[in-house]
Amino acid sequence: MTTDRFAGIAVKRLAEVEVRSECSNQHEFNAGALRKALGVTEPLVKGKATFLAYTDDSAEPIIEECRFTLYDARANHPTRSEYRMYYSSGRLPLLAMPGDLIVLWRRAQKHLIGIVAAKGSRVEARLQLVLKLGNKALERFIRPSTSPSREVQADLFEIIVPTERRETNFRYAFKNHPLVKSAVAERRIPSGAVMAAAAQRMAGDSAGSVNDPDLFLYTAMAIETDLFNEMEQSLGTLQLQAIFAKKTPSLAQVLSLAMRMQQARKSRRGQSLEYHFGELLRDRKVPHTAQCRTEPGEVPDFVIPGQTEYHDPHFPEERLRMVACKSTVRDRWRQVLNEARRIREKYLLTVDPHIPFATVEAMRRAGLRIFIPRQVISEHYGAAFADKVFPVAHLLGSLEQALTP
Repeated sequence: MTTDRFAGIAVKRLAEVEVRSECSNQHEFNAGALRKALGVTEPLVKGKATFLAYTDDSAEPIIEECRFTLYDARANHPTRSEYRMYYSSGRLPLLAMPGDLIVLWRRAQKHLIGIVAAKGSRVEARLQLVLKLGNKALERFIRPSTSPSREVQADLFEIIVPTERRETNFRYAFKNHPLVKSAVAERRIPSGAVMAAAAQRMAGDSAGSVNDPDLFLYTAMAIETDLFNEMEQSLGTLQLQAIFAKKTPSLAQVLSLAMRMQQARKSRRGQSLEYHFGELLRDRKVPHTAQCRTEPGEVPDFVIPGQTEYHDPHFPEERLRMVACKSTVRDRWRQVLNEARRIREKYLLTVDPHIPFATVEAMRRAGLRIFIPRQVISEHYGAAFADKVFPVAHLLGSLEQALTP
């Protein structure tokens, strides 16, 4: 592998003017050094940008898609050039902080991929080690001097798609599970609905039944995660081996695979909570509409008793309920507030183990009631959260109570 394949990577620390809206509304990087580090030769390049923002040491990054334009701000000047890169994301300044590390690489001429790692985080430390950044100030974009070895590529791949292995009490032979064998044979992971159904069957065996909704939801999520991890590990290893078996494997191929896996992981996690909660509603015979259309452009995860009642002006508003399912909360909870205007207090179901106390308080003030499996509450939330977050059994009880005339 030749070193010119590494020419498309640039690294720097974010400056306050680049990520703080009160300092600048331009959403731009000075791009003279960036352009050279990325190996861009054209005076104007436009395309897609994908950012993975690691705001803390949690396993999953926040993925932000936007557009970028790399251009010469003095294109009409006869002798001077001033290159800048504009990014359209309004969320990136909210996710990043001055001093955070940003790594940008050019997957293709019109597609940029970036990691934003919070200062002091484990991801930042690993990037510094992998790219051999040392104690460089990184006040402007530089191209890492390290060689693009197989080890470097594999380390970058692991940073983007971290292995989520944890000890559980389950003793299922996941390698021999029919879904895993099928995924390996077909070289693709089955749909979320198929994996959720398999996890629910195993959760029913392990947790006894859905009579304990907290245990069922907690167990089903854990089993499905382990199933997915087994498939991801098997398929990812095969695909990575195929890339490295080539005479000249490219960094772009490794990063492209990592991005596909990260997007698949994010998509699955977001849907699995909905599948498992929907199963609880069906078991309890709670009438509901999933993905119900309420206001224009708003589609809550669940409306109880249903879409017809929600749009019936004669149906009492106090008997309507809405449940939003989010595996992690972060900065996305505010979008729930506009999903059902007729419902004053809205419900949010999550398995997020790390919601800050201040965020919980802000959610409650905004009219969101938070529900978390009691196992997650007991493991991760202390006495300060008492009467602020509630178990899943309380959620189902509230829904059933609302249905009683």
